[in-house]
Formats: sequence, structure tokens, C-alpha cells
Amino acid sequence: MVDSQTSQSRALRLLKRVYDRTRDRTEPVFVAELAQDVGLTEDESQAAWYYLKDKGLIQTYNLRYAARVNAAGIHAIEDACRDPDHPSQAFPSITYNIVNIGTSINSPIQQAGAQSRQEQVITYSAQELYDLVRLVSEFANHFDELKLDTRMKQKAKAQLATLEAQLSDEPDPIIVRQVGHTLRNITEGAIGSLIAAAAQPSIWSWVAQIMTRLF
Repeated sequence: MVDSQTSQSRALRLLKRVYDRTRDRTEPVFVAELAQDVGLTEDESQAAWYYLKDKGLIQTYNLRYAARVNAAGIHAIEDACRDPDHPSQAFPSITYNIVNIGTSINSPIQQAGAQSRQEQVITYSAQELYDLVRLVSEFANHFDELKLDTRMKQKAKAQLATLEAQLSDEPDPIIVRQVGHTLRNITEGAIGSLIAAAAQPSIWSWVAQIMTRLF
């Protein structure tokens, strides 16, 4: 069982994972992709992102909830690793060793040592890439059937444009999943209604299945 954590401790856990993933690279990661690794819900990971952003411990981007560790964040994590039993300047209320887990088999929660690295590699098979391309095409051909309001229509079309741009070259799995997750949240209610009404049910059933599997 994972102990209840404060906002600071959740932010520190997320910062450590962002540090592991981005300290030797220039590309950002999306915090939603890291949430399970550190035992956070999506809402908790987003709140932690805002905390780290406000503290100036991460570099942020135009894509919300994307982040890369910056110099201040590296300093905070390495200070915590050097002296894990005492609060750091960046996290004055907590110590670094914050995750206490009892018996846990096949848990998504991981804790790395000071000299270790953790990586999560996501790749798409040829079939998955084909399904993503077809998904964009089906949305383009049947988009008006969703009958979204103007605001939601604009948001959905923006996600589809980003997804289409990703698929024009080698896609970044992190961006694809984040965009797809947002698209799914916007459209799943309308898609469910279309399936229930038997309006092009085979198309929308397929779309729903693919979004559930890939996003």
C-alpha cells in the first residue's frame, strides 16, 4: 500500500521521473506518460506539473503538461539524492525517500537509485500505424456526424491536425498518445451516442475500439 502523500512529495516523485527521462535529451515528456510510474493519478500528475512549473524546476512548452527538467530541477534532485534523509531547499517539508510499499507484485510504481536510470520505450507496429492513419481518415470522413458544439469541434480538429502531422513522418509516441487521449475525452460521449443509435455503428465502434487500445 502506498502512503498518502502531500502535494510536495507527489511533485518530487514526478520531478525525479522527469529528471530520469530528460536529463540527457532535449525533447520533453508528457507527465501523463509518467504518472503510473510514480503511482499518481492523471489529476495528481497535472497538479504536480503546475507545482514544479511554479517552482521553476522544469522547462515547460506550448503543449500543456509537457516538461523537461531544467538546471534548477537537476540541482534539486541531485541535492535530494546526496542527502535523502533531510529536506531540500526546493522541497522543505519532505525528504527524498517518500515511497513506502508493502507487498507489491507487477506494480507500475518504480523507484530508482541515485546511479540508476529508468526508461519506458513505446513503439508502434505496422498495424498500429495503419490503424492510426485510418483513424484520422474516418474522423475526416464522418466528423460532422459527431455534432459537437463549436468549441469542442475546434478542439477535436486541432487534435486531429496534430495527429495527422505526426503520422506524416516518424511519430513521437508520447505526443500521439497525449493528443489521442485528449481527442478521446472530447469525442467519446458523442461516439457512444452514435453507436447506441446505430448511425454508422461499425465505423464508430471501430473508432472507439482503436482509441481505447492505442490511447
